[in-house]
Amino acid sequence: MKMKNILRLVLFCGLSSFISCDESYRDLIPTEYNAVLYIDGENMETITIYESVPQYTKKVIVAKTGANPQATAKATFELLSREELELYSLLYGVTYKHLPAPAYSLNEESLKFDSNERYKNIDLIFNTSEIIKAIENDPKATFVLPLKLVSEENKVNEDMNMLFYTIETKYWKFPLIISAMNLCYISLSIWKLKLIWRI
Repeated sequence: MKMKNILRLVLFCGLSSFISCDESYRDLIPTEYNAVLYIDGENMETITIYESVPQYTKKVIVAKTGANPQATAKATFELLSREELELYSLLYGVTYKHLPAPAYSLNEESLKFDSNERYKNIDLIFNTSEIIKAIENDPKATFVLPLKLVSEENKVNEDMNMLFYTIETKYWKFPLIISAMNLCYISLSIWKLKLIWRI
């Protein structure tokens, strides 16, 4: 009996020490690491917009991790500056141009994570008509949407904080140009059909 009590005391002391060490370890972690935010998924992608589809919605996942799973967090999306975009142009050897603001929207621009939230699904909506208008006004440009996840209160993973979407469109125009010769051919074909029908 005495031996069992001794074992219980040793286990209790060991567990108490472990909990105490764990709490001390948490105290050493800076508060900014309580919640760390990042963009989950592919961050560089080509988005194909079809003229027949008025809107295209891209799903974006922003996730929360960190030392304290119950921590709240705040963040927002910020458009890369012209100077930052020029660096990308130099890096990839392509002249990029910002997609105009009317051509896209976010259903949530300011993100607020409650203590029980681990991720958020964001809708990034592209407006087809505005995209086509921008491309027609500047057909030589390569339009992109470069967004960065930023936060004043929480840590953001610098390796997973970017969205860089290159925009391409697929649409066709069918000019209704019919030459006089084609009109004559069509008329002659119709006349032959009528003649055959009479026979």
